[in-house]
Amino acid sequence: MDFFPLYQDIVSSRSYYEEADYISEDIDEIPEEFRQPYIVWTSEVESKLKSVLDVSNIIIGLKQAGTAYVNSRFTSKKAIGTLILPEINISKNCLNIHNTTNKSCNIYIANEKKPTLIVTCNYNVSQERAYDWSRLLLSNVKTEKIIIYDTLDATEIKTDISSEGLPHPPYLRKLTTSNYIINDNIKTLETPNFVQGCSASIMSWCEINNIKAVLYLSLNENIYGKSETTVETLEAFDKSFNTLTQEEAIISGNTFKKEELTSIYKNNFVTRNSISNKSLLYT
Repeated sequence: MDFFPLYQDIVSSRSYYEEADYISEDIDEIPEEFRQPYIVWTSEVESKLKSVLDVSNIIIGLKQAGTAYVNSRFTSKKAIGTLILPEINISKNCLNIHNTTNKSCNIYIANEKKPTLIVTCNYNVSQERAYDWSRLLLSNVKTEKIIIYDTLDATEIKTDISSEGLPHPPYLRKLTTSNYIINDNIKTLETPNFVQGCSASIMSWCEINNIKAVLYLSLNENIYGKSETTVETLEAFDKSFNTLTQEEAIISGNTFKKEELTSIYKNNFVTRNSISNKSLLYT
């Protein structure tokens, strides 16, 4: 199980089964040969793939908020594969891979100034499976930099309430590998806060393998005990737009206007209310 920063030694209080969308109640019910995650590439990529894909940047959107932002920021992209985690329930997925209600982890290539791989994963990966998931993805790709978008729950933030008050969106923090210096005026996630799951696993991999990486963490609202993405959650992500342009991960564009962010939110979350048992899809 990974934590980032690497010096953290914290035991998760969340159970294995609360953090992922499982087909069965126990992964042990899945035969051993079918437990490992795997990537299905398109035939075009499969025929050209010698060992690993070589790209300048990887942009990763995790959970529903990260996926929604990355998909909206990179509209001109071509699907080249999907990462399958066997225990994820895909029985309600439709054939349209762009459908935002699908439980999926899609891989795209974007024709930007530099070759950029886009990964959007909107299903939850348990702590115990995060390493397998991350290792599979990163061992198939060679890159110079990785930019990750993920969320924090407001109840997970550890801060001095007496001096700063409770945090609320739009709220953005970052973590970087030791070899990556970014002048983006975004605060570093304060100690003793930490991240777990895929974000921590990816950052640990990058630190060990000397790959430059930055993780942007936006805050979800906690409403009636549930973690909910809001327009402000997406708005905070857009503070990192300058990083995308500086790293030439995107050719052109501007930060989203408020009405554009509202539209992105409605398309990815509000519309889902009538689809997913009349409730928001929480991250």
